[in-house]
Amino acid sequence: MFVIGYNDPMAEAPATIAAGVRRRTQEQRSAATQAKLLDATVACLAELGYARTSTTMVCERAGVSRGAQLHHFPTKAALVAAAAERVLELRVEEFRATLGGLDEGQERVQTAIDLLWGIFCGPSAYAWQELLVAARTDDELRPHLARVQNRLRDEVAAAWHDLFPSGLQGLDSTLNAAVPKLLFAVLDGLSMHRLTGLPTAETDAHEVLAVVKMLSVYFDAVNPLEEL
Repeated sequence: MFVIGYNDPMAEAPATIAAGVRRRTQEQRSAATQAKLLDATVACLAELGYARTSTTMVCERAGVSRGAQLHHFPTKAALVAAAAERVLELRVEEFRATLGGLDEGQERVQTAIDLLWGIFCGPSAYAWQELLVAARTDDELRPHLARVQNRLRDEVAAAWHDLFPSGLQGLDSTLNAAVPKLLFAVLDGLSMHRLTGLPTAETDAHEVLAVVKMLSVYFDAVNPLEEL
């Protein structure tokens, strides 16, 4: 009589498949838990600020046990550093989604500026600003944030190039590469100024953006200088 041995591949297959299913399920559960923790951290940073955000508060908001949090992120610094990556993803997603839907037209650059300003007034921007301020005095967080900042800069430059592949009229390649950096510096500054709560902050922002949009008319990629 033929007896199937333990080394028979057909005999091992069910156990191997079952183990694979269990492993994938565990990996999915782990990824879901991390996502909950990171989204809760970003929300706490935006609403409460870095100083008032605690791992206990994050766990409660995420509906995750303290033990699970410690398993994935042993310290607040580790959790916040990972959250910085999550903020990067959110900001890039917002940036590409906002600019990706723009149609060709006379006011393409001006419309892009308006849409981007909306992102800089949103939760992901507030969370990012909290991280920037915290990193100034946090030696553990600072290198993580610097790495994320570099990635954000590269992603923004790539998205801007996708929107304006030929660059803006009247600018050479070096100046064209600096355009998204200049725009983000202005928006970052206005967004930070808005956080002060000064009664003139909103008016100041609209006035500055009006000037930026007016200047952009002279370098509109869709409308060459000769058509003005």
